[in-house]
Amino acid sequence: MRFIISLALRKRSVTLLAIVLVLASGVFAYRQLPVELFPEIEFPFVTVTAFYPSANPESVAREVAEPIERAIEDVPGVESV
Repeated sequence: MRFIISLALRKRSVTLLAIVLVLASGVFAYRQLPVELFPEIEFPFVTVTAFYPSANPESVAREVAEPIERAIEDVPGVESV
């Protein structure tokens, strides 16, 4: 390790050239990446909100949530509810 440090300190121009070459090759490689490696992904997500004032949780689940879930399950392309 000392050899590398002493060589880098003695030959500063070579060290600087090596750093510039590494950075330039990294920028070149980054610009050559195909677009498919960074696709734009949109996750389909739908939120349904229903209000049932002054009702207890059981009646909301039975009279509101279950009919909505049954109606949404019939929609094509829906994977989970």
